[in-house]
Amino acid sequence: MGHMSKTFGIFVVLAGALFILTGTASAQCSPSEDGDAGPNTITCSGDVTPADGEVEGVGDDDSITNNGTLNGGIYGDGDGAGGAFAGDGGNDNITNNDTVNGSIAGDNATGSGGNDTITNNGFARRITGDGTGSDGGNDLIHNTSNGTVIGDITGDGIASGNGGTDTIINDGTVESTIVGDGGSGVANDDVITNNGFVQNIEGDGGSGGGADTITNNGEVTFDILGQAGDDVVNIKIGSQVGGTIDGGDDTDTLNFTGTATQADIDAINTVIAGCGNPCGGTVSAGGQTYNFANFETLQNLLTLFVDAGLDVSVFLDGAPSAPATNEICTGAVKVFRLPNGDLEVFSGFDILVPNGFLVAKIPQAMQQAGGVFSNADAPIAGWTATLEIIDGSQKIVGRDAAGNIINQDCQW
Repeated sequence: MGHMSKTFGIFVVLAGALFILTGTASAQCSPSEDGDAGPNTITCSGDVTPADGEVEGVGDDDSITNNGTLNGGIYGDGDGAGGAFAGDGGNDNITNNDTVNGSIAGDNATGSGGNDTITNNGFARRITGDGTGSDGGNDLIHNTSNGTVIGDITGDGIASGNGGTDTIINDGTVESTIVGDGGSGVANDDVITNNGFVQNIEGDGGSGGGADTITNNGEVTFDILGQAGDDVVNIKIGSQVGGTIDGGDDTDTLNFTGTATQADIDAINTVIAGCGNPCGGTVSAGGQTYNFANFETLQNLLTLFVDAGLDVSVFLDGAPSAPATNEICTGAVKVFRLPNGDLEVFSGFDILVPNGFLVAKIPQAMQQAGGVFSNADAPIAGWTATLEIIDGSQKIVGRDAAGNIINQDCQW
């Protein structure tokens, strides 16, 4: 039931005279709190307390936006009276820009769920893609950097049938758990990415197991649990996981991603080399300690870290160009990073040639591979530059024709 426009009377007494002022108070959800059988666009603002506890679309493809304080919940599909819609849910779009003191759900339906998009830019108690009695839809749930959810975010909370293939992205704060599949239905393949803060992440809470992909680039206070299914867990070096990263049953893969120092890369390679099947253990890298268990495959997908340095002008073959690159370091050689990631090495600085000459190039692909590299692209005969590991540090090394080191001050 929607708020109807109400006529009000105000009685004012001035100098013994009685005046009656009349006016109209506008409904706070436009056109009403609940939709009808057709596609609906509902926008709420101000302080709203729905008569039946929910703002609801009713089947079909609905768009619901909350810009105020909603003292209740939002269903993309319901029956218009706070209950479940009798049938399949539509493909709904729900956006919260302020406060929802209740749950947000794409579908509350007896049939299959639609493919819903839920965006939370404010406060919500919990978010669920599908709360259906049958199969779930393929939903996208995004808790933005401005979003806070004090309960769970769940892709599917279905009672029976198959869960959908859901995508859940957290850039904000979730004060409980992100779950790909909950309820008692059969789990499906979900993608969960955490770039913000969350207490726990679970791939599957339902029966069966989906092949889930879980990525942590932010902070997880306690555990990441793949649970059943062939899961892939990606851990960015430097991200936080306070508890255990557990692949669970079946055949699971743990990937270490991001940029790292050579020492971190070596530490992870050592753990991988000593792993059994399944593999469990502890590794310290990027200032964090990661505890993991029940993974059949571990992979090092790290890129060697190179410091970007300071913005300076670039000189190519002695000729100045636009200041569009970065100086890594300056010594007997100068090393610059080009916009495409390649390194260029200059030497031969004197009063006549203050900018030096280009003596070597080290492509980005060679930097990422690690190890020692010679470079034949050197205009000055007999002068080469190599990217080497010396005393555990990455260094640009200048060598003469005989291979003797003439500079190793340029390092990061």
